[in-house]
Amino acid sequence: MPPRIHFFALADAYPTLLFCGDFRDGDGWTALPHGVTCPECKRRVDAVAGQRPVPAEQAAEHPR
Repeated sequence: MPPRIHFFALADAYPTLLFCGDFRDGDGWTALPHGVTCPECKRRVDAVAGQRPVPAEQAAEHPR
């Protein structure tokens, strides 16, 4: 299995429960929601993002 990039909240803007906790040897982490490759972390980040409006300038920088 290739290494996965998990979400790890560094700012109070995101809850820490977005990290799935399934960190394995070789995996990495990011504080940038658009950089997540772990399917479970991505599902959690996407669920929170659906509840929070994204500023227009941020959406233009990182289209989904």
